[in-house]
Amino acid sequence: MNNLFDTTMTQLEQSLTCELIASEIDLEGGVKSASVGDEELLEFATQCQYSRVPLKDKRFSEATPITHVAIIDIHNKRVVERRQIAINDLIAGETPLSKAVEVLRKRGFCFVIVHDEIKKILTRSDLNKLPMRVYLTTLLAHLEGLLANAIHKAFPNDQWLDKLSEENQRGVNDLFEEKKKNDFDTRKIDCTTLSYKSTIVQKSHELRQELSNCGRDKFNDLFKKTINRLRNRLEHGLPALTEEDNTLRDHLYHNQQLTKETDVEWLAEVILTLRAWIDCLTQSEQEAVGDDT
Repeated sequence: MNNLFDTTMTQLEQSLTCELIASEIDLEGGVKSASVGDEELLEFATQCQYSRVPLKDKRFSEATPITHVAIIDIHNKRVVERRQIAINDLIAGETPLSKAVEVLRKRGFCFVIVHDEIKKILTRSDLNKLPMRVYLTTLLAHLEGLLANAIHKAFPNDQWLDKLSEENQRGVNDLFEEKKKNDFDTRKIDCTTLSYKSTIVQKSHELRQELSNCGRDKFNDLFKKTINRLRNRLEHGLPALTEEDNTLRDHLYHNQQLTKETDVEWLAEVILTLRAWIDCLTQSEQEAVGDDT
């Protein structure tokens, strides 16, 4: 059952790709000639509020719809640079979302290849779209399920209850009894929240060392700044990244930056933490199964 859970969640995470959140490029009206002058390019970019304008150099094959890109500073009304598209500007549409975050952490955008052609653009603003929320929610559910199994194994007979306050213990026991009355096949650990599970791990030297090899205070601080903050944003219907003003949107066909670079760095760090903890717990489960056999 545990292996089925891990396999299901992993496949779901890997099925959420860059192509799902990237935006379509208007190959007719949204691509300018590479020979167009700066004045005309700025007028076009300012009118449409484009921070990146894809360009087409007619000297290249007609089969290549985009050959160059112009980086526009809308605020100061200037063309920052024009350059040919490099390999680092490209990403495959089937690339998992976890990789997309890391790419956008280093770059402001990338063109997305779908069926061997550039058809979409991926920018930091796309990280607030629904598939990314689904991906992050799946990661949290994956981690929580593995934590429940690890705690259940580390503390036989629900001894982990002693690590919660009396009020929280009553809440867990009440929910457990209610579920049993409704014919739910459940464990007491499955009646705890993610915050409860983190408290148990924080107070368990063995589990804490397995996940992060750090002290109680550092673990608690790491959990609050990353996983807890992300969970709270998702549960309240907020985008994964903080939004500022609409004039700061980072999208090819909208305004400039929607998300700050520091926000993307935070999200990348959250995903790294989630993935590291999931991998540790998965490995521990696999080793336990191997020992039993």
